[in-house]
Amino acid sequence: KGVELEDLIYGGYQPGVMLEIEHIKVEGKRLSLGQGKIVEFNPLNKTLKFLRRFKGGGTYDGLNLPIEEDDFSITLTREGSFTLIHTYYSKEKELKGRLYNFNTPVEFYPSSIRYVDLELDVVETTDGSRRLIDEKDFKQIIEKRYISTELSDKIRELSLKVVDDRN
Repeated sequence: KGVELEDLIYGGYQPGVMLEIEHIKVEGKRLSLGQGKIVEFNPLNKTLKFLRRFKGGGTYDGLNLPIEEDDFSITLTREGSFTLIHTYYSKEKELKGRLYNFNTPVEFYPSSIRYVDLELDVVETTDGSRRLIDEKDFKQIIEKRYISTELSDKIRELSLKVVDDRN
């Protein structure tokens, strides 16, 4: 029996396995967000949950809170999804906030995931309020024609839905 492509890609997606997170800017610059440890992978719907730990320094995008030593995030995404949802916690496991990152469809590879960041994000504070951030950057990539009108319309629609669907 031959090896199936899905086995090559998802065969290693087991809890505890480390994946590289490739965050590509629309201009082509590749940023590594480091590695995430797989917490859960559902092969039926290709949903992935992973954990990243932080060394400290800087601030959380849109939350204006410091990134402290041993803070961590739990990220949820799905292969082909236009979003990654990063939920940030302190080392004491207290919620700091959430960021919905809008991007091209997430691609899964044997040892990494990759997507192109489309600059537009939604931030959610601990009180549950949500707001769009980085709209200026999103408008710039549209003006420069880095993305199609269809894609920009889809991302705008998805982001506004996230803002309006407060849980």
